[in-house]
Amino acid sequence: MATSPRQQAARSRAPGPRRNTAAERSASGDGQAAEEQQGRARSTTGDLLNLVEQLSNFDRIGVTRLARHLGLPVPTAYRMLRALERAGYVEQLAESKEYRLTLKLFELGSRVASRTTLRELAAVEVERLAEQAGLASNVSVLVEGDVLYLAQVKTEELLAVNLTPGRRDPATCTAVGKAMLLTCAL
Repeated sequence: MATSPRQQAARSRAPGPRRNTAAERSASGDGQAAEEQQGRARSTTGDLLNLVEQLSNFDRIGVTRLARHLGLPVPTAYRMLRALERAGYVEQLAESKEYRLTLKLFELGSRVASRTTLRELAAVEVERLAEQAGLASNVSVLVEGDVLYLAQVKTEELLAVNLTPGRRDPATCTAVGKAMLLTCAL
């Protein structure tokens, strides 16, 4: 960015220390500016992903309440929601002006799940097990101390636990999770 001689003279007469611009730091080989920008981008990306995860906990939610829940300024939460809306991940409800996730995340997750061979291999065995036992059966994996349910085969049982695929529960709070933790410890 070029500056006029008048701006340079005014800057040299200004009291206090002169701070270099990002362009000057970059030109002088100072990588601090690049690190600062990269840190902000990582933080913004993390905040955006956190926003998506938190949205999954609500059927619908307003911007102000979501921002308060996330500890973000309302304008920041609004900009993030608008970006997600433009990308098709979020929709704003016309009547209440609240936001909710669309099925686009489900579509992405389904594509990933369809490539998972564990699910395909386990499906036949889980169906056989459910049929033999007469009880609902689940396919789950241990992920970061949680049980992640991949698939469920339901039966005609009146009393059954509805463990929808994609749901996570702390491993220490479920029988299957405790069994997985035990086998990991052996």
